[in-house]
Amino acid sequence: MNLKTTVTLTVSTTPAYTSGDCVGGKLTIPVKANQPLVLTDICVVDLDNQKAAFDILFFDADTAAGPYTDNGALTLHATDTPKIIARVPVAAADYVTLGTRAVARVANVGAVVFDQDCSESIFAIINTTSTPTYTTTASLTLKLGFTRN
Repeated sequence: MNLKTTVTLTVSTTPAYTSGDCVGGKLTIPVKANQPLVLTDICVVDLDNQKAAFDILFFDADTAAGPYTDNGALTLHATDTPKIIARVPVAAADYVTLGTRAVARVANVGAVVFDQDCSESIFAIINTTSTPTYTTTASLTLKLGFTRN
């Protein structure tokens, strides 16, 4: 059984992000993971054609210990680090420009995810390794594909 979920990030329009910043703050991704799921693919829709490189960190429980705020430097809290279940890099080369927009797809992720705290959600933090400047707060969308394990 294949599952899809879409998360629109709320990003800053000013100041520009710097390398090492958190993009969009902590993301809550709804899943009904009463059994393990496999994250199969990620599609990034970038309405501003910034083609920002970043790492997406996925967690199996809430990252409540750290203040993961949008456009702030990412510092992982010691109690959140063991909750990491996957790191998925998105490179600038993964994007293609379509008109004035950009789309990246990372396929064959293969990360097994499960919501350990039974909240029916997993969590993610995006850490930029570039310096994007977005023009609207809804410039980035993640589309995540899962399959039952």
